[in-house]
Amino acid sequence: MLRGMQPEVVAERVEVAYGLRLGPLTEVAGGADSAATLWRGVAADGAAYAVKVSRGRLDTGLAVTAELAAAGVVGVPAPLTTVEGRLWTELAGGQLSVVPWLA
Repeated sequence: MLRGMQPEVVAERVEVAYGLRLGPLTEVAGGADSAATLWRGVAADGAAYAVKVSRGRLDTGLAVTAELAAAGVVGVPAPLTTVEGRLWTELAGGQLSVVPWLA
């Protein structure tokens, strides 16, 4: 698990990889991915995002989610893409992804 990872390090990676500056990240407990750590971050414009770092593979789930969102499936948030056009980036041996936060 990635517990104990410094949120500042995660936020810096999000800014570099996604071009998205977030305020302080708040760790969120729970979730179905026991190999992951999840944070909630808020941008200057008030938009909230879920930031996940997992030692598991995120690529397939992110690809499916992106396709469903592109097809207009209601309630499925499209994952953000990195400045390189990828659905995730790497951090500390895991995969980092960012999606809009759904309350």
